[in-house]
Amino acid sequence: FKSWHPYADHLQNLAAKDVPQLKVVVKQLGKSGEVVLDRMKNRFVTTLAEERSAGVLYDWIVIFGGINDLGLNTGPPDQIFQGIQEMHDKAHETG
Repeated sequence: FKSWHPYADHLQNLAAKDVPQLKVVVKQLGKSGEVVLDRMKNRFVTTLAEERSAGVLYDWIVIFGGINDLGLNTGPPDQIFQGIQEMHDKAHETG
C-alpha cells in the first residue's frame, strides 16, 4: 500500500504518457477531508472567481466531492448532490 497522494499527480502522469502530443496541465486545488456541504462549494466558487480574474481559464474541471460527506453523514445525499450540481453549474457559468 502506497502512501496517500493527490489523484491529480496520477492524472498528470497518465496524460503525459497517453497523449504526449498535448500539453496537459493538471492543477490540484482540492483539500483533503473537505466536505461539499461545509466549505468545498464556497471555496470552489471563490477559487473560480480568483482564477478567472487572473486570466486562468480551464478546458476541463474534474470535481471529486461527496465521498467525505457521505462517510461523515454531513447531510442527506440529495443535498450533497445538489451542492455538487451547483459547483458544476458555476464552472460552466464561469467559462
